[in-house]
Amino acid sequence: MLGLALGSDEVPRIDKIERLGPDAVTIHFDTLPDLNYALQYSDDALRFRPDRSEATWFSLFELPAFPFRNHFVIVDQVASPARVYRLSTTR
Repeated sequence: MLGLALGSDEVPRIDKIERLGPDAVTIHFDTLPDLNYALQYSDDALRFRPDRSEATWFSLFELPAFPFRNHFVIVDQVASPARVYRLSTTR
């Protein structure tokens, strides 16, 4: 995740994950200008550790850079009760 020179509190992050019925969730995040975004998921939550990259990650949503801020709400049909998400950025 990109965390350099973005400004005071402007670090890309997932703001909220909400249940949407029994088999889906919504994932909310804001975007900053001039960054590409990739929302990824892993069903390997039991192997997930912040300091290790043993989990297998899959792309759920990719967004090219835009010159303005925006807010996105992505729906995911959850197949695993142990799914985790991450948001990464590139310039």
